[in-house]
Formats: sequence, C-alpha cells, structure tokens
Amino acid sequence: MNEEYDLYNLDDIYHSDESLKKQAAMWGTRMNSNSTITSSNRYSFHNAEDLNENYEENNETPLTNGSSNIYNFDLTEISEEDIIKSTIESDISVFIHGKTGDGKSSRVKELDPTCEILYLRNMKVDSLNGKDVYNAKEGKMINVKPIWLKNIERKCHEEPNRIHIVFFDEITNALPSIQGMAYNIVLDRVVNGIWNLPENAKVVAAGNEEKDSTSACNLAEPLFDRFAHVYIHTDKDSWLKWAKNKNGNNNTIPFRKIKLPRKIHPAIYNYIYLNREEVFRKEYTGISPNATPRKWEMASRLLYTSNNPYMLRSLIGKELTEDFIKFSTRKGIGVNDIIENNIDKKYLSNMNIADKYVTTMGLTIANFDQVEPVRNFVKDNFGGELTALFDKVWIGDATKRLEKIYELSINDEVNSNEREAKTFKKSLRK
Repeated sequence: MNEEYDLYNLDDIYHSDESLKKQAAMWGTRMNSNSTITSSNRYSFHNAEDLNENYEENNETPLTNGSSNIYNFDLTEISEEDIIKSTIESDISVFIHGKTGDGKSSRVKELDPTCEILYLRNMKVDSLNGKDVYNAKEGKMINVKPIWLKNIERKCHEEPNRIHIVFFDEITNALPSIQGMAYNIVLDRVVNGIWNLPENAKVVAAGNEEKDSTSACNLAEPLFDRFAHVYIHTDKDSWLKWAKNKNGNNNTIPFRKIKLPRKIHPAIYNYIYLNREEVFRKEYTGISPNATPRKWEMASRLLYTSNNPYMLRSLIGKELTEDFIKFSTRKGIGVNDIIENNIDKKYLSNMNIADKYVTTMGLTIANFDQVEPVRNFVKDNFGGELTALFDKVWIGDATKRLEKIYELSINDEVNSNEREAKTFKKSLRK
C-alpha cells in the first residue's frame, strides 16, 4: 500500500465513493514498517452506503451496559453569551444578529470593555483600510495604517495576556466595497494586504437583518461562511438577567496560545462518515447557519476547546446540532468503559466492521494515561488494521504521541516474540 491518504482534513473525508475506498484501504498501513497485515484479515466494503447500512442494522443490537456519552462531552445547556465567548477563545470570528437596541454591542463590551468599535455603516475606505500618501522628502508613496489598527496594536502590546476585540458594527448596513474589505480582514487577518492583526486581537461583527432595517442587506455567502452566528432575542426575562449581572465580574477573556489537534474531532468524523452528503453540506439561506466543509472544520475546533456540542448551533444550525448530539450520545463503547472494564461481551462479539470502525475512531479521544489499555483493547478485539487506524489518528502531528505509539509497538513485538518462544519450547517438549 503505497498511497498516503490524509484522515485528518475534512476535504479528505468526503468527495466520492472512490475517496472513501482509499480511506478504507489505508486501514492496512502500519506506522511501524516491521509490522505487516495479511490480506486475509483486511476489511472491505463496496461503498460508504454499505458501511452505513451495516452500522444501522447492527445498531439495533441492545447494549446492556456501556456509555451513552462515549466522547465525554459536556452536555450542559448554554446561553448565546457562552457561545460568543467560546468562539472567540477558539479563534473563530463571530457574527451577532439582532434588532436595534437588543444589546449586541453591550454583550461585546462585557467581554472587552475597551474593544475597538468600527461603525461600518458610515465608514470610508481610508478609515478601514488605511491609505497611501506621498512622502515628498523621500520622493515615494508610503502606506499609512488606519487609526483603529494602531489602537488595537497598542492595546494588544500593553496587555498581551488578554484578548482584545475588533468589533465590526453595522456590517450589514455597510457599502458592498466596505463589506468586501471587512471580509478580507476576517479571512486573512490582514489589513489592506499589508498589516497582520496581533495574535490576541479577535474579530466580532454585528448587524441587523433585512426585515429589521430598510438599509440592511444580507451578507454575501463567502462572508457569511466565515463566521459563527449568534442570534440575540432580548425579552423581559433575559434583560432582567443581564441587568442583575451588569458591572459584576470582570469577564475579559485571557489569551492563551492553544495548539489544537490537526485531526477532525472523532465525533464529527464519524457523524459525517456515516451520514455523508446528507449532513456534510446544507443549503445557504443567509438566515441561519448552514453546514459546509469549512464550518465542520470550525466546529471541530470549537468542540476541542469547549467540549460542549451545543456550541455547534452557531456554525451548522440548531436542527443539525440536535441530530449530531443525538448521534454522539447513543450507547457505545467509550474510553471510560475500557478503563473501568465495563464492556458488554455479547455486544462486543456481535459488532460488525462498521461498529468497530466507528468505535475505533471514538476511542482516539484517549489521553496519554489511557492510551495503552485503550489501544490494547482495539488490538485484541478489532485486529491489526483498525489498530493501525487508531495509531494514525491518535498521533495526529504530535511528536510525543508518535514516540508513545512507537514505544507501545516495540512492546507489542517483544510480547509477540516471547509468546512465540514459549510456544516453540512447548512444541519441543512434545
């Protein structure tokens, strides 16, 4: 098997049946060149529909014990304010929708009282993007930063340990040319193609809907797709709750450099792998979030940082989020079940390849302390190819994880050699 295939990027999760077959074929590729897999124990299927049908059929097999939360998600209900904070922490730009007076700006200022606010409705090109001026002394044009960029750079430099927000207000009321420039800043985190935003500067935007403002227009699809979307509906109860906590705790967000796994979260991978195009892409309406390959990558990032799947409604919509949670909380074999030896032996013996594949992917959430018993479980019950899949996904691009799997692989070989030696000695005695 000479062809490498990336299991980590969403562009590789789904393109066609042919690409899925390539992924299935890659199950036989070992991290360790000394380990070999014979064709007799290689799994195969015709296409992804077959894998899905096998999973659905066998999913009716009752599981008398085991976890209903195999990914160890935090299933606490969350507020829209929680989503705003978590998306910012995940380095995802967030768009706050709401009527005039609903408190969009107030929610941003609670997270960053000194946020840099840009009212895009009346903003000119030079004010947003900077300008070129002629330097008579040097005889050439020079680029001049916009005032807001100078301000945010100063704030980020003076307080490097917290997040500072660049707030694009009234973006739906802005001219198309201004929206386009804002898109480039959100997309590349670069102003005028010249100046990078500081690491601890994050973008939040807000605007009215078309139905709420005669001068508003919906965001273009490329710009809409770059944001998480939060919809604010302020009623009496939510306003009283806000008023009670106003000027209370300091809610500024600490800045931390978090290196997230390159791989897509196993729950998202399994969900898309088994449901395919039905959930992979949803039609753009401009009214509510819709699933796209980019949104699923952002959703993976948000899951890794927050561990709460309810957050995903800001990226893929409420309906699809509810279906994802339902899928992710079905009973199965999780890391804790293996650690606590809480395995349903009958269910385990009836698992088909689809069950084993999905379970293997789910088990890759194991941490360093858990990986040895979890990997042994996969090796002993699911065979060499799915062990290779577990190794590949669990390692990701982390050097320490690669070293850990190498260590475990060496132990496997030592144990295997010891067993062979004992068997040989027994045969000599006979």
